[in-house]
Amino acid sequence: MAVTVTPTVGASDANAYASVVEGDAFFEGRSGVTAWTGASADEKGRALILATERIDQEEFVGSPVSPLSGTSSGTTQALKWPRYSAQDDEGWTYESDVIPERVKKATLELALEVLGGGVSLTDSGLEGFEDVKVGPLSVTPRHERKAGTLPAQVLRYLRPLLTTPSSLTFPISRS
Repeated sequence: MAVTVTPTVGASDANAYASVVEGDAFFEGRSGVTAWTGASADEKGRALILATERIDQEEFVGSPVSPLSGTSSGTTQALKWPRYSAQDDEGWTYESDVIPERVKKATLELALEVLGGGVSLTDSGLEGFEDVKVGPLSVTPRHERKAGTLPAQVLRYLRPLLTTPSSLTFPISRS
């Protein structure tokens, strides 16, 4: 059964931040994207949905335009974007009826990683280890992989929008 990608902004049935068509345009002419260009439309759609689900596990600045699905009755939105009061890294506020390009690009980059097998969105928590032994206990960390972390390029796109300690500022005044 073919998957239906629904990147409709603010919709209660939205399941992706970008479409397959947007992905094809984004990756057109780029090298190193054979995982995308060699995938079927259905595989691309599934990767976009998985990437969106993973990105939506992050905490973002601002607040959703409508209550998230399952939190209220009435008009809801399925995904965390669009949002009110979210600003880009230059201080401009995003319109509340669009998905920022950096969120779309992060979704597409993560979908590429999913298709290429570089990222698993179903981590067990043991991916950060080369070897785990129970008796007698022996653990060998895998330094190149940390479970649950997003790829660097995806984080670069999302960083200004995340509520992380580095993005929070507090006014300090002397009394």
